[in-house]
Amino acid sequence: MDFIKQSKENLENVKKEEIEILYDSLYPKTPRAIYLDGEPGGRTLQGLKVGTDELGLLFEKIKVNYVGGSHSPGRNIVKAFQNLEKVYDNCNYLCVSGSGESVTPYKNLKELTEKHKSKKLILNLITSYPDSSMGEMVKNYGGNILELKGRKSKTSNGIEYIREGLLEDEFELETTELASIITRGILEEIELDGFYNYYKDKLKELDKTNSLIEDLKKTQEYELFLGYLFNPAKNFFSCGQEVSNEVVKMNCTRIGHTRPSTAKRVGIEPDPSLGIGANRNVVIGESNIGNMDKNSVLLGVSKSGTGKIEKYLGDAKKIGAERFLITKYGEMEEGGNMLKLNSNNFYTDTCFFLSRSLMDLGYRLVGEGIEVNEDILRAIHVNDKK
Repeated sequence: MDFIKQSKENLENVKKEEIEILYDSLYPKTPRAIYLDGEPGGRTLQGLKVGTDELGLLFEKIKVNYVGGSHSPGRNIVKAFQNLEKVYDNCNYLCVSGSGESVTPYKNLKELTEKHKSKKLILNLITSYPDSSMGEMVKNYGGNILELKGRKSKTSNGIEYIREGLLEDEFELETTELASIITRGILEEIELDGFYNYYKDKLKELDKTNSLIEDLKKTQEYELFLGYLFNPAKNFFSCGQEVSNEVVKMNCTRIGHTRPSTAKRVGIEPDPSLGIGANRNVVIGESNIGNMDKNSVLLGVSKSGTGKIEKYLGDAKKIGAERFLITKYGEMEEGGNMLKLNSNNFYTDTCFFLSRSLMDLGYRLVGEGIEVNEDILRAIHVNDKK
């Protein structure tokens, strides 16, 4: 089955009761706080942040915090909720973990359930495994669990493996879509009794997402973009601002899982200690990184195409780096490459598009006889969890 169609099916199979309970707990009938949790730096948490970004527009009704974020309301998870409850009568802990065993949210959830008994605290967990350790803690506390299925097979290999996405792509992107629909429902003031039908209707938009991506894949710019991803000599930089920055961080994590294997094309085994382009995949502003040069590729994501992104693209042009911009409204200077995504749900659809491009990179690797499977992708990052 097509990658996006499978994601849509998994989202359609979410139980009506579970999604209504989650929506009702987040809907700001009265002002409330929401604390987003997941593995810091992980794609699932980044996807949740992308999907819920516009809740910030309701700043008088909803206060959004997240693990690892600045301006935390407390030095630890328990203190954070003690402080939030001084202001808000409803405080939601919203956690995402496909496995239900993620290290950081497991620790946070354990501390909350053991050290913070409160009628104001509502626990919400999105996971593929309701009977996991985290699932059991949430059940015992009387919290809510939404079961969201991800990939079906971790033992397949090559093309069959890639068809379900790379690693946990499906769960991560489904989380983004789910959070986006909940957010849009809240912004449009959809009442609880109408939300499930609203949710099912919005899922139909994934068919359009699929069409938009297929159209982009037919362009010369996309072929050029994929060719650079496939070139192990190229340094790959990404940039965005605000929610776009979360999108490129989410994508760069997966670039780091896939591009190192392109070294095999020139007879080199993937090794993180090697100073080659296949290992140099970074988000501008996220760490101490070397400067771009003419052997670099810059990917920018911006719905408007304006702001900080213009400076980054201009800097790349000056030193002769290749430039790509994914945008809805922006324009590109001569010599750059624009990938127009005319989507009403731009950021979420960009996440789907970028994951699809890395799947195509995987297909090209397989086409050259390079093996792609779960163990190989995870082995590239030694700290990645099983």
